[in-house]
Amino acid sequence: GRGGVDMGDHPPITPCRAAHPQELSGDMARVYEFVVRHFIASVSEDAVWESTRIDFMIESLGDKGKFTLSGKQVRWLHPVLWSLAIIFASWIRFWLRSSI
Repeated sequence: GRGGVDMGDHPPITPCRAAHPQELSGDMARVYEFVVRHFIASVSEDAVWESTRIDFMIESLGDKGKFTLSGKQVRWLHPVLWSLAIIFASWIRFWLRSSI
């Protein structure tokens, strides 16, 4: 387990309930997002990323025909945390649409 020494610090800030997009705006929404993201990260295992890079050349374009494509995706994340991440992302998208 994660044993440690009690240094007298306060417990970590954790989200107490879901907030509806209409409840938060500006700095309050940004702080809420930070707290939720930090909380989810603190109780989850590290995600595993898969990176891919493709180099290719179109010979008919000469030196201007050299291209590189690259990207990465999450390869593993605990299913429950993945669900929470999807819900959280949906909340953020809804909040952004309703605040414009």
